[in-house]
Amino acid sequence: EDGGLRAAEALGIDLCDFSDDPRVPEFGNFACVSVTGKGGKTRTIQIENPLLPPLLKMYFEKSRPKMMKPNNPNETAFFLSERGLRLGYGSFWSRFQNALGLCNLDTTPKGKRLSPHCLRHSSITNGAMNGRSVEATRLKSGHAFGATGQVYSHVPDSFIGSEINRSIKKTQKRYEESLQKQ
Repeated sequence: EDGGLRAAEALGIDLCDFSDDPRVPEFGNFACVSVTGKGGKTRTIQIENPLLPPLLKMYFEKSRPKMMKPNNPNETAFFLSERGLRLGYGSFWSRFQNALGLCNLDTTPKGKRLSPHCLRHSSITNGAMNGRSVEATRLKSGHAFGATGQVYSHVPDSFIGSEINRSIKKTQKRYEESLQKQ
């Protein structure tokens, strides 16, 4: 969920791309990650999900070392293949499809295959539902325009109805308070 990275951005992460953030010391060295996006633009993303830093730390300390190979001891890629090299998109795609099958999520209701890019849409949708602004979404996702993030957002009608009702109640409360002051 966190970050809504493009697959190429995630696969391009190196060990040195993670950093701490004094505002969330409990996240340790996995509070932020720098990624290189389209056009070679680099951005730093603050990790928001408190479940992600411990998972990244566990992968870094326990799983990744098992994948390192003696013939390539200086590999800097964070995500490795069984060969001890940077994980490629084909392997990433296969693993994603395998995970979907294990979860019985291998197709959408329309029969289309899910892709890793769906996670990017989910991340942006979750951010919108949690109140993230269009500008914050644009910066976090690396989009040039805020409207692009809005296209990625697929909030349900029930959420939109709740938002409208909340806005009506706020407006009504402000109106009633202004009447009381008169």
